[in-house]
Amino acid sequence: MVSCPYEKGRDIYRSCRVVSLILERYARYLRCFLTGSGSLLINCLIEQTSFGKRLMETRKKRGFSQEELADLLGTKGPAIGRYERGVAKPTIEVAGKLAKILGISLDYLVGNSDQELDDNTLKRILEVQRLPEDIKEKVYYFIDISIKDYKTRQAYS
Repeated sequence: MVSCPYEKGRDIYRSCRVVSLILERYARYLRCFLTGSGSLLINCLIEQTSFGKRLMETRKKRGFSQEELADLLGTKGPAIGRYERGVAKPTIEVAGKLAKILGISLDYLVGNSDQELDDNTLKRILEVQRLPEDIKEKVYYFIDISIKDYKTRQAYS
């Protein structure tokens, strides 16, 4: 963090703080680009914001404030804000806890999947995978018929 020589509470201090945050963000993007973690700077920018964006969208969808989510995670509210803005990245353990608290898959949260599978859906899928093959085929058949029926109703309504 760039230090600001002005006292807190003054307008110039706030401006200095904003400039400091902007400089930190661009320094991080430049570091990412120069270390080769992204072939283009824009890829680095996208990678760094997808986690935060999905975290914020899911948190709001589930009705949590940053403080509430932080309490469940065992940290402070500003940490959640830093994750959402892309200023900080959580460890894999923290990301896993966030996914579990929010009831989504870690793959969705980190951007490896565009499908937001809630815990209930994921449990059902795992149960189906454990079934014998002949029963699985019957379950798949029923799912396929249900999907076709839904799409037909949507087309004619």
